Amino acid sequence: MNVAYELAKMLHERSNPEPYSPAEGVVEELPEIKIRLNEKVVLGRELIRSTVDLLAQDSEGRYIWLGRRVYLLPWTRDGQILRYVVIGGDAI
Repeated sequence: MNVAYELAKMLHERSNPEPYSPAEGVVEELPEIKIRLNEKVVLGRELIRSTVDLLAQDSEGRYIWLGRRVYLLPWTRDGQILRYVVIGGDAI
């Protein structure tokens, strides 16, 4: 093991964190709350927190966020994404 190389690699990773960028997805299922980020990734309720009421309904009892695009920020710790926070979307 090359200790100098490993130390340099750790310092480089620490000084160059992964980019922090918002994501967008589509609310696919309610009231279970499932948000699709892409063809392969669907977030379930346990991975989502929200600043908006995703379970809000209109006067006829339909979920206003169902099928709508939402914008999310990743909630990270030590470079690992723990959850996503919904900050808004196109329903308003």
